[in-house]
Amino acid sequence: MTYRICGWARHFENSASRKLKQLLWVAIPNSLNDEKYLTLIDHQNGAAHFGAWMAIVQIASKQPLQEDRGKLPNGKNSQTIGGICHALGRISRLPASLFEEVLPRLIEIGLLEISAEFPSTSAESPNTSAESPNTSAESPSTSGKSADTGRKLGNKETRDSAPSELVKAIDIEKVHASDARTQNSNGNGWTAFQEAYRSSGRQTTEADFANCKPLWTKLELTDQLACVKGIRRDIEKYKYSGPEFWPKPRKYVFEREWDRKPQPPKKGGKRDLMEGVFDA
Repeated sequence: MTYRICGWARHFENSASRKLKQLLWVAIPNSLNDEKYLTLIDHQNGAAHFGAWMAIVQIASKQPLQEDRGKLPNGKNSQTIGGICHALGRISRLPASLFEEVLPRLIEIGLLEISAEFPSTSAESPNTSAESPNTSAESPSTSGKSADTGRKLGNKETRDSAPSELVKAIDIEKVHASDARTQNSNGNGWTAFQEAYRSSGRQTTEADFANCKPLWTKLELTDQLACVKGIRRDIEKYKYSGPEFWPKPRKYVFEREWDRKPQPPKKGGKRDLMEGVFDA
């Protein structure tokens, strides 16, 4: 079982770092509006969790092999999550308990992922088939079960043989995937979107929301959260001149207006009287 930083090559590597066999520095994105960053710090221990995340990034960048960059170190005496957290604490000089607290959150947010490899029996003992050629003929389903182990963790036999931390992590992913599907369809996310949009003051009918809902359900959960936060931000920052200039919900979602930050008014400039006229 290996813990790996999601999208390492895309987010933490560049043309200069790829030329180096060993890194003495690491490129870190500086976007403070990123949804994952906002979710990470939105916690009573958010600052400590962010510090632990930065330590994890630095540790993962110092892997001896270039192709292993982004992987977390395995525990010296244990391959469990406790052993990995102990290794992280020993390298960073931070409390191991801090990493035990933040790792599940990083997996949930999508900053870390778990990969596991289950080698087949023939790969572990290549001479088995030569010593006992009839083994595969006597039990033809054995190789099929071992090959499916890496893909299936639903049946009891496989779950009992898999590491407990891996089973727990996969169960968590299933729960969140189910919650995301529910929220994407007609759950709390859609309700929050409607309430946030109504708070803008724009006269919005049920037909407007019904016209918008098919687009909303196609959004990823992270985009839905960003959209609701964007609406509240645009209200607070007076992105539009008044409620009547807000676009209809469908236009707001279709054009991803939450990605367009409010622009500060020009000093001494005149406001465009045609602003938002065609958004209705």
